[in-house]
Amino acid sequence: MISFPKLWLFAVGLILLSALALMMLLYLRSFRYSGISNFADCAAAGLPVTESYPRQCRTPDGSSFVEEIPTVSPSVCLDLCGNGTCEEIVCTAIGCPCPETPATCPQDCR
Repeated sequence: MISFPKLWLFAVGLILLSALALMMLLYLRSFRYSGISNFADCAAAGLPVTESYPRQCRTPDGSSFVEEIPTVSPSVCLDLCGNGTCEEIVCTAIGCPCPETPATCPQDCR
C-alpha cells in the first residue's frame, strides 16, 4: 500500500504539471493569434465573425476587429452621355441628368 505522504506528493506534482501544461497551452494559443492586426486577418484565421453590420471578428485574447466598409457617395447627377439626346437642362437635385455640351458629350450635342 502507498503511504499517505507519497500519495500527497504525487497529487501535488500532478496538479503542478497540469497547471504548467495549461499555462503553456494558453501561451501558445495567444502567440498563434498575435499576428492578427485587422478584420481580414482575423476572419482568415478562422475566428468567429458576427453577422452584424458591419461584421466584427474577435480573437481569444479579447481583441476585436470591425470590417471597414467603403462609403459610396451618390452621384449628384446622372451621366446620360451617349443616349442620343443632348441634355442641356441644368438641374441641382440628385438624379437629374448632368448638363451636356458639345465639349463634354460630342456624340449627343452636335
